[in-house]
Amino acid sequence: MPRSVVSVSSCSAQVASCSRRAASAVRAAWSASAAMADGDLGEGGLGAGDVGGDLLPKSASANRRDRLAALIKQASKDSDETYGYRGVHAQLARWGVSCGPELVRGITRELDLHPCQPRPWRLNLTEAGGREHRIHDLLGQDFTADAPGQKTVGDITYIPTWEGWLIW
Repeated sequence: MPRSVVSVSSCSAQVASCSRRAASAVRAAWSASAAMADGDLGEGGLGAGDVGGDLLPKSASANRRDRLAALIKQASKDSDETYGYRGVHAQLARWGVSCGPELVRGITRELDLHPCQPRPWRLNLTEAGGREHRIHDLLGQDFTADAPGQKTVGDITYIPTWEGWLIW
């Protein structure tokens, strides 16, 4: 039995736990690359190994890289292009595809895929330079009082912790 047929059937069994959309995309990518490996070269009729008009078959590693490239594109698309190579590698592992993170990193670079990770919104506790304060200084920075209870001031300190903000 050809190796590409074994890969397609083992891939189908391993991705059974994935969502239907992701599983079908994985099967389609593996099937397309298996067809390319078996000699179906598509519309152009010539493969990537063409030299001087002679048709040279692609190596097994080149076929594997092509299959992985299709899967990496699909994993990046499924994540709304937020996964870097580590996230894509983890997704491929969940799909049952065996490969190393550095291989995924190299193919991701070849495909020119860049993760788009929006920065989190952060609370800004300081005023921007040059802007007027929203809270008026009613004491005029004079905190001295003639008697107790005439001027009341307070301070709130925000301390970020793993469990959330600690207000002191």
